Amino acid sequence: KIADQEIKLNQLRTVEADTKRFKEEVAKKQKELSVAMTKLPTSKEIPNLLASISNLGKESGLEFLLFRPGAEVNKEFYAEIPVEIRVRGTYNNVAVFFDKVGKIPRIVNITNVVMDGAKERLGRWEITTACTATTFKYIEPKEQPEPAKGPKPEEKKGAAPKKL
Repeated sequence: KIADQEIKLNQLRTVEADTKRFKEEVAKKQKELSVAMTKLPTSKEIPNLLASISNLGKESGLEFLLFRPGAEVNKEFYAEIPVEIRVRGTYNNVAVFFDKVGKIPRIVNITNVVMDGAKERLGRWEITTACTATTFKYIEPKEQPEPAKGPKPEEKKGAAPKKL
């Protein structure tokens, strides 16, 4: 019996050691999650983020011809918010804008970049650039749905409902 109990005790010590390691791992992952969550704004932060993207373009010397947020595309725990952008300015202005967008703390992907319509204006060459800036927002977990309620005690299966 003593030998069996010692084996069980050793097994429990191993489990305890693993539990401590798992708790440390969970704490580390929670920190990583909180850092990642700072990069995903919530719904109420989206208007400010879009305004800051627009301001970065103006600060970069760009003239906005179009700035149209699209419909949200919901994923598992986040939503994509595409913004169709069309600007006019020099190639350097566009590059500065993209660089500034890349340095903001939130995740913003610039895709579908098309540059055309080069024209000389006031001694410098300007181009029209169209792109999609996609930002992301965190979707709060929905509250658990209420359990389905069964029939009321007076409503028995197959019985006609009472008239009032």
